[in-house]
Amino acid sequence: MKLITLIVGLVLGFGIGVYWGHHNQEAAGNLAAKEEEWVLKGKMEATQAIKEKLDRVLAKESPAPAPPGGAGFVGGSAIGGGSSTASPSSQAEALKQLRDEQDQQLKTLQGRLATMPKK
Repeated sequence: MKLITLIVGLVLGFGIGVYWGHHNQEAAGNLAAKEEEWVLKGKMEATQAIKEKLDRVLAKESPAPAPPGGAGFVGGSAIGGGSSTASPSSQAEALKQLRDEQDQQLKTLQGRLATMPKK
């Protein structure tokens, strides 16, 4: 019974929304523009937060010399084996690349937000 009520409510809400959007096209356009602006601002905030976090991680990371491989009983990687973690330099490069991608995405979002029509 609850499922039927939920489905009827969804169909009714969708139908009323389509009817209202058809008969109030300008208001529906304004609502859609405001919603898109709100979503873009949210994406920008999230992207900025991620970029700041990556900047902090990269700033903390100091280039430490790598310990010599093979020292000790389990030291180096065996033939056919390998480490499951990447080296610190490749991790730093991956983080830098991710930060650059976030920066590019942020610029794209700012451009889209700037070109949105104001109503």
